[in-house]
Amino acid sequence: MQNATDQLNKKLEEKELREIFATDVRDYLDSNNFLSVKSILRHMGNVVDESTLRRNLNKKNTPSVKTLRAFYAFKFKEERDEILFNLVPVTIKTVLERSYNIMQTPFSIGNQSRRVDMQISNDIQFSELYAFTAFEYGTSLDIIQDEFGKRSIQKINEMIASSVLSYNPKTKKVYPGKNRSTYSKDAVQSLAKASLNNIGSKQATREGEEIGYIQFANLSVTALQKLILIEQEAHRKKLELFNNPQSIGEQKVFTFSFVDTFSPDNDNIENEVQHVH
Repeated sequence: MQNATDQLNKKLEEKELREIFATDVRDYLDSNNFLSVKSILRHMGNVVDESTLRRNLNKKNTPSVKTLRAFYAFKFKEERDEILFNLVPVTIKTVLERSYNIMQTPFSIGNQSRRVDMQISNDIQFSELYAFTAFEYGTSLDIIQDEFGKRSIQKINEMIASSVLSYNPKTKKVYPGKNRSTYSKDAVQSLAKASLNNIGSKQATREGEEIGYIQFANLSVTALQKLILIEQEAHRKKLELFNNPQSIGEQKVFTFSFVDTFSPDNDNIENEVQHVH
């Protein structure tokens, strides 16, 4: 029951975020006729692309933490968090403060992985960076800064201090640390949204071109094996399509798919399909 309540509250918060942000940006554009969406993007440091911001304006997806902070820092001409966070609407303030401060609480011994799950579920910036740095071959700090801005390095340093990430000074890359997610249901949902924010939403150019969904199910071993065969067959058909000379065109497309199982202590899984926006 508590999990269902938390999930409902999270959805309500995301809906409110979409409403407030879209209204504030549109009001700012209306009161400053000389500004366009493109010019606002430049003032925001291009932390988000135009197609994503327009979907934010149409309340199609939830603005990321870096988008929220960049817009309100531009709107109020204030870069100091301790001042900026007191200027923004209360809901925005709550999200920003949670995102920038949640890592300051020390990890409790023996409960690190569950805390990582909690941070992924409740801290948008953390989940975006966690998804972006999940590769064993490492992620360059320069690439992270280019993608998320200079302030992201503060969060990266906090993730390193908490052993969520490790840092190699020779390669100047961060790698997955010893404290990793158990991939609870909420964490998986948040990471799927973070991945779409980081990658998917930057590629789609028109409404309806992006398809994102995540499925949950309780399956028998036999059914899981069948599911894997279905995914393998889908992959084979995709390769046939990609390698067909008649498929070559102007559209820049990507697709990814994976199948994994939850750890045994995830006992709240129900059969459902959730679209990721």
